[in-house]
This record gives sequence, structure tokens and C-alpha cells, in this order.
Amino acid sequence: MGYTTHSWKCKHCGDTYIYTSQNKHPSLTHTCKLKELNKLTNFQLYLNEKGLINNHDWDYEKEAQKFLKIIEL
Repeated sequence: MGYTTHSWKCKHCGDTYIYTSQNKHPSLTHTCKLKELNKLTNFQLYLNEKGLINNHDWDYEKEAQKFLKIIEL
């Protein structure tokens, strides 16, 4: 009995995975750093729009990347 081969591509980072019908879908195990980075950056921008962050000189994406390295995503 053969297995069906599938391909899945992450819409956030573009990583492509080949898997068979015998394996779990890659979206269940894929940890996308870019997706998490976008969530953090959007949250920071949201806080800025609400006036909860008053320092406009810092780089949201750079700080989000540092945070993701700290928590090792």
C-alpha cells in the first residue's frame, strides 16, 4: 500500500515541507518565527496607537526579534 505525497508551504515564512499521508500535517509542528515576529510587532504598534508607548525612536521589529531570541521560538 502506497502513501500519498503532499506539499505544504507556510504562508508567513515561505518554508515548504513535503510529507506523506502517513505523517502529521506540517502546520501542526511548524513554529514560524516570522509569524510570531509579526504578532509582536503588530502588538507594539497597537500599543503605540493607543498612546501607551510614548517613545517613537525605537525599532519595533528589532525589539521583537530580541524578545523571540530570549524565549527561543
